[in-house]
Amino acid sequence: MAGLTKKTSEKIHQKIIETEIRATYYMGIYLLTIGLAICFHNFMLLALNRVEKPDSISVVIAFVALAVYTGLYKHSKGDGNNDIKDCMRTRQNSHWQNRMNLFSGVTVVLGLVGTMFGFIFMDEFAAIVVGSILIAMGVKLIIETRLDLSTVAKRYFKQIVLSRSHSKTSKKRHL
Repeated sequence: MAGLTKKTSEKIHQKIIETEIRATYYMGIYLLTIGLAICFHNFMLLALNRVEKPDSISVVIAFVALAVYTGLYKHSKGDGNNDIKDCMRTRQNSHWQNRMNLFSGVTVVLGLVGTMFGFIFMDEFAAIVVGSILIAMGVKLIIETRLDLSTVAKRYFKQIVLSRSHSKTSKKRHL
């Protein structure tokens, strides 16, 4: 009975890893797409000279977000941070992602503050930098998971092919 439980536990752990690989891959595609959209939109605003001064509340929200990013960065930097046990990719990337979040938060604050001091283009320029960060994060996640995803797909494809070929041979035997 203990062997059955261990085998089931290994299957569940394998499914968790496969699901995490797929989710990370799709998150990479999502970040890449959003980053491209942000860069394109703000580049067009700059090119067409349609920049506007953002509201004052935007600066307050940006400072709050920056404080949260700083806290997450410090928390993930701690040596005893083992909150994520089963998720291999999440554990590997959490420090890097929090560092990128912190960098993008600083960029947004600088862009908004620069806009408030009369450099009206700074908000859109900061948005292009943040969009570029999202593109880089998306590409990194896609590249990291591409090989693992193809391994999972090959294993799944082999199971389907083997089960179909096995069912065809069993049908021929019954005839």
